[in-house]
Amino acid sequence: MAKVSFDGPSKQIIILPNISDISVIDDIYSEWKRWVQLIDNAKYESALRTFGGDNTIASQVAPQYFFLTNGWRILIDGDNTNYVSVSVNLYTDEGDTPFILINGAQVTNKTSDAPVVSIAGNTSALTAEQDAQLMGLTNYDDTNLITKIDDIPRNVWEYVNRSLTNIGVDVQFVNGVAVTIDDFKADNQAILDEINAEAKKIKNTVIANS
Repeated sequence: MAKVSFDGPSKQIIILPNISDISVIDDIYSEWKRWVQLIDNAKYESALRTFGGDNTIASQVAPQYFFLTNGWRILIDGDNTNYVSVSVNLYTDEGDTPFILINGAQVTNKTSDAPVVSIAGNTSALTAEQDAQLMGLTNYDDTNLITKIDDIPRNVWEYVNRSLTNIGVDVQFVNGVAVTIDDFKADNQAILDEINAEAKKIKNTVIANS
C-alpha cells in the first residue's frame, strides 16, 4: 500500500493520512520511480537522486543516501497525521530541511551515524575510541624516550651478570675497572626511572585493552 502521493506541478511528495512511519528507499524513492513511469509523469523534473549501497567487505554495505533535488519537498499535514518518523539518510541538494510541515505536524528524520552498516547478524567491530587506542599501541614511537635510551653510556649496555660481592656491595668489572651497583645507579638512575615508567604505561595499556 502506498504511503505517499506525488504532485508534479508543486513538486511535493505528500504523506498520506494516518501514516506514521516512512522508509525513504521503499516508500519514497521506489514509489517515485514507479510514479515516473505512469502516463507522462516523466515530464517533471527528477525528485530524488541517490548514491551508496555498494558492497564493501563480506556481509557489509556502505550506507545509501537520498537527496531531494530540483526543489522537491515532502509535505506533512498535521490534520492528516501529526507525527511521522522518516528513515534513513534523507537530505536535500540545497542543504535545508526536506519537509514542509503544516497544521502542527512533527517529523523525525533519522540519519546514519556509522560509516559502515552491517547487514549480517552476530557481527561486531571496534568502536572509534577502541580503534584509536589500538592505533596508539601499534604505532607507539616515543622519540624522546629513544633519545634518552641513546644517552645511556656504553658501559650500561656492557654491564653483565654480577660476578662477586665485596663486603656486601655488588661489584662488576667493566673494561677492567671495578664498578659498583651504587656507582651505576648514581649516574643513570633518572634515565632508568623514566624508561621504567614508560614501560609500565605501555604494559598497563596493553592489559586494559586485551
